[in-house]
Amino acid sequence: MNRKVPRELSQLRTVGEITPHVDIVDVRLIRLDSRVSPSWATEESPKLQLDLARKSRCDQRGRFLVAEVRFTLSGAAADDASRKFVLLNATFELRYSINREVTLTKQQLSSFAQVNVLYNAWPYWRELVQDMAARMGLPRLVVPVFRVARPTAGSPAGQKDRPSD
Repeated sequence: MNRKVPRELSQLRTVGEITPHVDIVDVRLIRLDSRVSPSWATEESPKLQLDLARKSRCDQRGRFLVAEVRFTLSGAAADDASRKFVLLNATFELRYSINREVTLTKQQLSSFAQVNVLYNAWPYWRELVQDMAARMGLPRLVVPVFRVARPTAGSPAGQKDRPSD
């Protein structure tokens, strides 16, 4: 039977080949947009349903990797999703040096952006959300920790085989 390696495991393997050769050089906030509805202060502190989204990309420039990650947090009333109260968009730029001469493939750059860049930027995002929520008069918002997919037990190298499509 033909077996397919799960996408997450493939990404982790790819990133594992890159990370020993890179060092983070800089993290900076390059874009920020925050909004809170004026009706937030007039309502009886509705319970918020929060949605988090993220998108990242990475490019190689000689012996440097330059990555951007955009995070979005939106909050609506838990009982009525059409009542939007908060929106926070932030884009961070991360720069990495590469300690050897190498040209990375598009797949390697994509995997690095989806795993390592997100992992490195996540604490900055969490701190920004906490700070901005306080400044916007919102209740304390806690962004969960970033979890990298873990291989499951049951097959070689801990991976769980799945039949190919």
